[in-house]
Parts: sequence; structure tokens; C-alpha cells
Amino acid sequence: MRYSFHLRQPGFAAAFWQSVFACVLVSLSVSFGQEKQIRLRNEIIHTSPSHTGTLHAESSDSPTNGLFLVQFEGVLQPAWREVLASNGVTLLRSVPDDAAIVRLKGTRLQSVRQLGFVRYVGPYKVEHKVHRQLQDVVKGSDLRVGILLAPDAGGIEFRSVSRHFQRIIRQSKSRFGNVIQGIVRPADLASLAQSPAVLWIEPGSTPKLLDEISAEITEGERDGPGTDVQFLGFDGRGVTVSVADSGLDNGDAATMHPDLAGRVDQFFFYGSLLDAADEHSHGTHVSGIVAGNGATAWEWPRALTSSLNAFSMALVVLKLRPVTRC
Repeated sequence: MRYSFHLRQPGFAAAFWQSVFACVLVSLSVSFGQEKQIRLRNEIIHTSPSHTGTLHAESSDSPTNGLFLVQFEGVLQPAWREVLASNGVTLLRSVPDDAAIVRLKGTRLQSVRQLGFVRYVGPYKVEHKVHRQLQDVVKGSDLRVGILLAPDAGGIEFRSVSRHFQRIIRQSKSRFGNVIQGIVRPADLASLAQSPAVLWIEPGSTPKLLDEISAEITEGERDGPGTDVQFLGFDGRGVTVSVADSGLDNGDAATMHPDLAGRVDQFFFYGSLLDAADEHSHGTHVSGIVAGNGATAWEWPRALTSSLNAFSMALVVLKLRPVTRC
């Protein structure tokens, strides 16, 4: 059987695709001109296209220093980074949508605003830095807090911030910035928030060990130490596990956390990553669940994991590069 089709109107297909293409262009132009948002933890800033000229109240074009918010017309491009750097703009941390916290050093704001890909420039204020639970705390007992320092903060800035702590509990360093956790007086919060090295302050938390509960749920609960899976002979002996995550501890097998000492055979990291250190703690958490021996656990969790100490389990950690725009 034979079928044939004939278009009665010459050029119908061409006209159809031309109309589709025109609709796409109109849609993109409308989207490009629509209002966008900068989504901070403490505020959502609504922005309009940069050519409207309604965003900026400052009239002076003298060289400016400090922390600012910059929003782009689209996803940040490599070429834009070079232009920003040449104008004295250092990208510090990405912020949704298509925005970043930046540091200006002797930068003329008008020069930045006139860049075709820049949609908005405004100050990164003190109230943007402090978690809402801490904003109204002016007196009372000492507080446990976590502070994120800018990745370009040097030794002088680090020491200046550290002086405000009554006690430093933990420090960690990554290419995303340094984190300090410790105890501060409520009166010192304002000074910390004023520091140009500080990007964010939030309440600290005390970690709780709950892995013994999840182990009993997934592997079967017993009256004594251990789980049903372990008593059936499945103890991980001779198993090699690959954890593709955010890294592991400090990224150095020789000085690994005691719970994983001697259990890490290899690290892999890619792209622009400098090492396999864990900036987010998620990879360390997952690796600890998989292969931790409970060497530093409390008495009850340690009793559950005591039978794991004789394992011959190898752990291979692959550090994935997170998607960032700064």
C-alpha cells in the first residue's frame, strides 16, 4: 500500500519554523528583561535590568573598598571573570540567582555597573551576614557559633577575627573559605559582623552520634553488641568501597582520622581541585558510615562497632568538583 502527502500551501514548513523561531526570540527577550532575585538567607533582593538605572542611589564614583553583591544578566562566564578582575573585583562566593559576594579594592562602582553583563551592584550589609537567630542577641551567656571567612582572608584578618573568640573549638580551611567554630560573647557578634573578612555567622551545633540507631534499623537489632548482618558473617572483610563525594577529612591518608586510619588506599580528585580534603563534611560522614571502626566513639556506639576493628576493608575516595559559579 502506498501513501503520499502534499502540502497545499507552498513554503508552509519554512513559515512554521520562522514563526517558532520568532516566538523563542520574544520569549528570551522578555525573560532577559524580567525581574530577577538575589536570594540571601536574610533577604531577597528584587532586581531589574541594569539599563533601567533605578538600582543605584550612589552618585560618587570615587574608588571603593569592601564587600558587595553583584548580579549578572546570566550565568557567569569565564570571560566575565577576567573583565571583573581587571576592574578590581574579586569573586568570593556565589549566591542565587546568578549573583556573587565580591570584594572591591580601589574599584570605581560606576565602571562595574556599566559592564554589559552586570545587572546589579549593591552593598553586602552587616545584617546579611548574621543568622536571624543571632541578630537580636545582645546579652546573656556565651554562644557557640560558626563563622565563614572569605577565601582571600589572610593571616592578619584571621588573627583579628580569632581574638573575638573565648575559645576556638574547630577550624577548617578550603578554597571556599575558612570556617571557625567556637565560643563568643554576645557583645562580640557586632564586631565580628563588621569585619570585612567575615561572610557569614550562624549558631553552632553540637554533633550527636546516632549511627548505632541507623545500623540497627538497616542491619537488624540484637540484644547485645553488633547487628544481625554481622552475626551472619557479613563483616566487610576483603571489600573495596569507592566513595564519590565531597572528599574525606584532610585528604591525607597518613594523618587520617583515627576511625579511618589505615583504611584509605587511594584518593582521586579532578579539575581545579588541589587535594581531596573535605570542605563540606558530607564525604567524611559517608565514609565513616561505610568504613569507620568507632575508635573514638562513645561507649555504646563503640560497643556496636567493636567487631569491625579486625576488618580488612579498603576505602577509595573520589572527590567530585561541586558546581559553583565563583
